Amino acid sequence: MKRIIFIVPLIVLNKSYACENNNFKTDRDYIANWLGSNSYFSASYKKGKCALDTVSSDLSLEQRRVIANLIAKSYSQSIKNSNENSNYHHLY
Repeated sequence: MKRIIFIVPLIVLNKSYACENNNFKTDRDYIANWLGSNSYFSASYKKGKCALDTVSSDLSLEQRRVIANLIAKSYSQSIKNSNENSNYHHLY
């Protein structure tokens, strides 16, 4: 039992560490190259893409694209709702 308690977190930490350092290939990702590597925004992009790739590793590339588009649309909808709500504050 002690071995399992030690091994499971080690595997999870190893995957997250590998994701941040080794698995993200910027030479194949033109957006990562375009963003550069010296900003908080580019680091967030890399972490987000890596997290999505890790979670959806058993899905096809097309299915990953659909999920990414749905996530992007959900953010667009949240922004739209936020803008609509902010317009109502001016009425009071």
